[in-house]
Amino acid sequence: ASRFAMMNLGDETPTALPPSDKLSTVEKWILFRLEKAIGETTNALDSYEFDRAASTLYQFTWQIFCDWYLELAKPDLNGEHGEERRDHARAVLSFVLQNMLRMLHPMVPFVTEEIAQKLGAAEGYLMRQSWPSAQDVPSFPHEAEAFDKVVDAIAAVRSVRGELGVKPSSHVELHWNDAVSEKLSPYSEHFVRLAKVSTISAAESRPASAAAVAEPFEFFITFPDGIDVEAERARVGKARTKNEKEIGRLEGKLSNENFRARAPEEEVEKQEGILEGLKEERARLDAAWKTLEGMK
Repeated sequence: ASRFAMMNLGDETPTALPPSDKLSTVEKWILFRLEKAIGETTNALDSYEFDRAASTLYQFTWQIFCDWYLELAKPDLNGEHGEERRDHARAVLSFVLQNMLRMLHPMVPFVTEEIAQKLGAAEGYLMRQSWPSAQDVPSFPHEAEAFDKVVDAIAAVRSVRGELGVKPSSHVELHWNDAVSEKLSPYSEHFVRLAKVSTISAAESRPASAAAVAEPFEFFITFPDGIDVEAERARVGKARTKNEKEIGRLEGKLSNENFRARAPEEEVEKQEGILEGLKEERARLDAAWKTLEGMK
């Protein structure tokens, strides 16, 4: 992520945010997420809850910044919407990254210091910089809440693709009604790029398709390259049967008092972790089965 940022920031690292009226919805979303991460991490550290602080930083760094924001910002950073938009995107990227590095520094000091120096941060060494303050980050709670629903909708399309075994190279088509279109159409570009959507069209009634739900939206997905529904049902059904057997076996093992009394604690914890993973897999398989059952 930092290498990608350095490629886009160039030799001069922007230090100031653009005016609020020049920020895109994506930028307002990531700034609100940054403000929230700073506040939650600060509170956790003040309470000596280091595990909660580490978890908050991990979720923001990996799931929000890397998984979503960088991908969402690429068109602007690539100059696809003009040089002014590119400059604003670079400034927001720099601001978020530098604050993120300052938060991560107490936990991973050497790596974050190295990255900060390569970025050419104007304030010098991270270890001499002040802790980030949520009050220094512009707050856009309403815009962020609305865009969270867009992210959820894109994730729902990607989830259906994964559940049905759609090839990564294959595109899908989206169909939604006017009410959904009013809310999501302004972000069509993100669906095209991040969910491999080829076309988006209006549909007041359900076509022969899979349904995707991301509250409060429901829309439908069709597959131009085709999908063998019966073959997918057979595959998912077989996987569900195997999964249930494994869950039953492990639950029986873990409910055995002799096993718990004689096995090392590490082994018991390992088996409990495996069981938790199997239950998560069951939830994914159940979702896939429900999607297949709903396809016409």
